[in-house]
Amino acid sequence: MRTAVVAALTTAVLLPGCTRGNDVPAVTVTAVPTAAAAACGRFHDALPRDLGDDLSRRDTNPDDPHVAAYGDPPVVIRCGAPANPRYQQGDQLFDVNGVDWYPEERGDVVVWSLPRAFVNVEVTVPNAWTGDRLAHLAGAVKTMG
Repeated sequence: MRTAVVAALTTAVLLPGCTRGNDVPAVTVTAVPTAAAAACGRFHDALPRDLGDDLSRRDTNPDDPHVAAYGDPPVVIRCGAPANPRYQQGDQLFDVNGVDWYPEERGDVVVWSLPRAFVNVEVTVPNAWTGDRLAHLAGAVKTMG
């Protein structure tokens, strides 16, 4: 399931006619800008080992320093994600330990993002978990500057 979640959160473009071994199409992904990459590196290094007793860090496939996952069903975190286009200035934000989060329900998950941050972090939380887990991320968010 984690592969499907990470794959669903990755923006990719298949280039027709481009193949690499075994006729597998090449995939081009948008690189994270340098300033965002540095901020995401600090964020990644500051991520906690768990988001509470029942949400331990788990591996992602592929291993990517801009993506982290916790628990099952997974809470998936992406640093350097595109800004949420639904956010409008003046929309209600939720302050969790000094970090302003914007929630958007998307079917069976809630996607929390940082619309005012220099670098957007997107946290996809299955409805089985509550947004209070965001408190565990405040320290990591604050390292981004």
